[in-house]
Amino acid sequence: MKVIYNTSNYPYYKLKFTNVKYTDEGFQEHIKNFHNLYNLCIQNNGKMILIIDLTELAMPPLSFITKQVTFMKSIKLLSKEYIAETLFITSRITKKLVDILFVYEKPVTPYCVFDKEDEAVSYLKDNIDRFSKILELNNGVKHINNGLAT
Repeated sequence: MKVIYNTSNYPYYKLKFTNVKYTDEGFQEHIKNFHNLYNLCIQNNGKMILIIDLTELAMPPLSFITKQVTFMKSIKLLSKEYIAETLFITSRITKKLVDILFVYEKPVTPYCVFDKEDEAVSYLKDNIDRFSKILELNNGVKHINNGLAT
């Protein structure tokens, strides 16, 4: 499993899960990188909005689902503290994966699910005032890149 992290547009962080073979090393790298997102929030003294693109992800083995649920449980308090909202961009298969994960571990922050990236971008633009209040940005409203490219 390979996850590409784009952290260049604080407080908007994009994670793109790719269709690379699942390995323990890949999962450990994902966990390390995810913890680094919390460190970035601490450095910026604020919260993040996660954009998680699952459109290229194939259905993972059961062992991955179990590891992900365990990981989600372990970061519950950090997530409450540092995640303002999560936007999932999914395919039909990965939407079911999100549903399965949330059966075993309920989300602790608000989230939305979108079929296409442009829908997620529109949602962010439509809610920029609300997000700026939630995130308490000191330097005004952040501009959202149209592409959110990785």
